[in-house]
Amino acid sequence: MVPTDGFYEWQQRETGKQPMRIVMRDGGIFSMAGLYDIWTSPEGKKLSTCTIITTAPNSLMTDIHDRMPVILRPEDEEEWLSRDNCGVPSLMKLLKPYDPVKMINHPL
Repeated sequence: MVPTDGFYEWQQRETGKQPMRIVMRDGGIFSMAGLYDIWTSPEGKKLSTCTIITTAPNSLMTDIHDRMPVILRPEDEEEWLSRDNCGVPSLMKLLKPYDPVKMINHPL
């Protein structure tokens, strides 16, 4: 998981790209679904890498971008982090657009 209080996306407009900050309506911290790995490059160097998983946009994001980060509901965070959960279908059900009513965006 990647904890945050917001993320940025750039909306294409006639005048150019407008940066937008997307946050929770209540101003709270939320978690994005992410993957972390440590691997060894062909040269033998250990690398720590991470990625944020994206999904289709919700209705708030549709006019801003064609994707959005997967935002985990608080009740789904434990399942995402569980090392015992090897079931792809149960994890895939978490990779959906977040409730747009709980979010708001601000042009910068």
